[in-house]
Amino acid sequence: SDISQPDHETKEGDEEALAIDKIVQVETDNLPHNTFVHNEEVKALSGEIVKTFRDIIRLNPLYKESIQLLVDSGKQIVDNPAHLADFGAGMTSADGHEMQKIMEESDIPTRLQLSLELLKKEHAIVSLQRKIGQEVEEKVNKMQRKFMLNEQLKIIKKELGIEKDDKQAIVDKLRERIDKKTIPTDVSEVIEEELKKLQYLDR
Repeated sequence: SDISQPDHETKEGDEEALAIDKIVQVETDNLPHNTFVHNEEVKALSGEIVKTFRDIIRLNPLYKESIQLLVDSGKQIVDNPAHLADFGAGMTSADGHEMQKIMEESDIPTRLQLSLELLKKEHAIVSLQRKIGQEVEEKVNKMQRKFMLNEQLKIIKKELGIEKDDKQAIVDKLRERIDKKTIPTDVSEVIEEELKKLQYLDR
């Protein structure tokens, strides 16, 4: 008898539709951490994390929204070193592997230290971004100023009747007039220097 085989060929669009239709539900539990003492080390690490939050915000206000979550939660995150470490790591642009390492760390002082290291790296990145941004802005402003000065120079030249772009022709014409006159050597040197400046003007 003729047994028909199932058709396994599926179009790419159908595969995407099937993937979208699949909903995966999972149940998660926070990994338990070791019992810890809220000693000076834990307090110091927690305080440094909060301080680094503030330093990052001063450099880039875009992080303020994330910090607002910390404020809105009252002292729930600040007073919980485990949550504070996780929150700090989540604020950074670290890859998933680095953040996973923090969440899997059961020793709270170590967890805080790892989170602080990521925040310090983030602070360095944000500082560099700001420096680059300022340098680019200064360069753009300088170019804009130069453009405005050139435009003003063109207007002045037009008012003086020397709006032609061929500066060499102007220089040659001036030299021709000067050559017809008897001029002291020292004066001639000054004139020559000024003519050279005119040649390179607006270049």
